[in-house]
Parts: sequence; C-alpha cells; structure tokens
Amino acid sequence: EQVQARVLPALTDLLAAHPDEVVLLVGHGGSLKVLLAHLLGLDRAMVPRLSVGGNTGLSIVEFHHGEPRLVLLNDQSHLHS
Repeated sequence: EQVQARVLPALTDLLAAHPDEVVLLVGHGGSLKVLLAHLLGLDRAMVPRLSVGGNTGLSIVEFHHGEPRLVLLNDQSHLHS
C-alpha cells in the first residue's frame, strides 16, 4: 500500500505534465508492478502475480485517448545481442 500511495500520484502528475509526449520511467520491480496493475485495471491483490523479473527489462505502455495499452512486457532481447 505504501508503494501504491507514492507511485500512483507520481504517475498522475507525470502524465499531466507531459501530455502527448514520450516519457521514460525507470524503477524497481515492485513499483513497476504496481504501475502496470493500476494501468491494466487489475486489483491490488493481483500485483504479486505480475512478473517483471530480471534487471533491465523493458515494458512499454502507450496511451490512446487517455486509455493505457500494454504493448511490451519485460522484454530483455537487448541482453542477448
């Protein structure tokens, strides 16, 4: 709950400050899982079931007309080049 209380208002502020812009977020697994669950409309109880395991994974969320769409989840293909 503490992570959610910090992360979600920050996301709201970030999106309001940068409408229609590309924004890069860097974070730890716990905060990223909270963000993804929120954006996907999942209940907070589902957060532990999400996996963003491994360092440097890339996830992409695009917003279309204010609605989030998960485009990529935890891609690590850049590690295997």
